[in-house]
Amino acid sequence: MTLSPEAAAEFRGLYDQFAPLVRSLAYDRLRDWHGAWDVVHDVFLALIQEMRRGGRQTIAQAWIVKVARNKIVDRVRLDQRRRERGRVDASTPDLSIRPDEQRQLEQLHAAIADLPENERLIVWLFYLDGLSAQRVGALTGVPVRTVYARLARARRSLRTALTTPAKEVC
Repeated sequence: MTLSPEAAAEFRGLYDQFAPLVRSLAYDRLRDWHGAWDVVHDVFLALIQEMRRGGRQTIAQAWIVKVARNKIVDRVRLDQRRRERGRVDASTPDLSIRPDEQRQLEQLHAAIADLPENERLIVWLFYLDGLSAQRVGALTGVPVRTVYARLARARRSLRTALTTPAKEVC
């Protein structure tokens, strides 16, 4: 059974509107772009199934975020089981980067992870997904001025975290 033309148009609109948010939420937790895209696909497959059932006339942002959080937890558990079994995912490419670049990336990820959730999400959406401040505001439900204020606060926090020399453990 396929979606009606109206449902397909609704699906496309929901995907365009919420895929960046779902991807950012997933990447924030997983730190893996491939895993984040898997979560996006899983969420929108669940959306198609829900639309086919016809149980909901309109799908709300809250429903999509709830399903995304559940799919993220499922992905975290799957990754844990794979690590426990010692299996390496063959689909993961071998991206060789220099140790100093790896350390810088880890520091950046750690600094972003230390940001408050509302700032962290805006940083992902604005800088990594490349969304405009207006779009970020629409997705998060905050005014554009608040988006810019949170970005400025996040940049100050990141600058401080990344320019402060790391404390050595003895």
